[in-house]
Amino acid sequence: MKEFQGRFTLDVIATCAFGVESNSIKFPDSELISMMSKFGDIPLYKRLALFAIILFIPMFARFIPLSFFNTTVMQYLQRLVQKVTQARKTGDIKRNDFLQLMIEHQDPDTSSHSDEVLKLYPSDSNPVKQIPYLRPDTVTAQAILFLIAGYETSSTLLTFACYELSVNPDIQDMLRAHVNEVLDKHDGQVTYEALQEMNYLEMVLNETLRLHPPVARVDRHCTMDYTLPSTNISIKAGDSVNVPIMGLHYDPEYYPDPYTFDPERFTPAEKAKRSPYVFLPFGAGPRNCIGLRFAVLSIDTLLKNPPQRVSL
Repeated sequence: MKEFQGRFTLDVIATCAFGVESNSIKFPDSELISMMSKFGDIPLYKRLALFAIILFIPMFARFIPLSFFNTTVMQYLQRLVQKVTQARKTGDIKRNDFLQLMIEHQDPDTSSHSDEVLKLYPSDSNPVKQIPYLRPDTVTAQAILFLIAGYETSSTLLTFACYELSVNPDIQDMLRAHVNEVLDKHDGQVTYEALQEMNYLEMVLNETLRLHPPVARVDRHCTMDYTLPSTNISIKAGDSVNVPIMGLHYDPEYYPDPYTFDPERFTPAEKAKRSPYVFLPFGAGPRNCIGLRFAVLSIDTLLKNPPQRVSL
């Protein structure tokens, strides 16, 4: 199951981000899936060295040529992105995808959206007079990040969702009935509008994210002195704050009987009873996951199929 979900996720990201048809489900030995399966393969001593540097001398981390990712895989992805980028620039190829947006923001003569971005801010409050255009290495780095960040996390979430549905057949039956009801209203077509109406599917996904968040914690740096309300605890500007996502998601104060899979926790009425900051599968604020909506939409698209067609 996990292997299939990984191939599906890779195909979606490769198409939407790069315009590359990886076809890893049809061709399981494709080069891209082979490389992605090894992107985290690095020697243990390098991992330990990286953790030590980040923990004890973080200010030097950016100057040390070590990476959490396999060097061979990173070089392959770099060549892939550069090849696709060059083909877009020299040929008459233009797609409505993530890479195209960045390519168009590289060249001042072809960039059409910098003025649109500036319009989002009042002129008297916008200190940026000119938005810098993206360098080629920045485009490559962002495209690779999009692929790596979405590949493992999305496929793992899909696997956990299928597992929870398989051990909770009553919830699976309710989801199947709900999906079929919505699709009947849309002539059986899985459209964006149809997915937006699948409220119970979103509840199932959110409960899966609560029980199995992609990351157990996030770190943030405090930007100003702050005292926690009703306490004597003060956080100074520059301090690092560790937010225990797993701890929040399993806190019985917010989620009674926290180890039980219960999508009803995410009805509008139940969500209104608690703070939005006790559910943080994608983080929160300006540093939250940039691929949040893309991840949810791609997962919804696949997750609606198993309950509709088969029993897990």
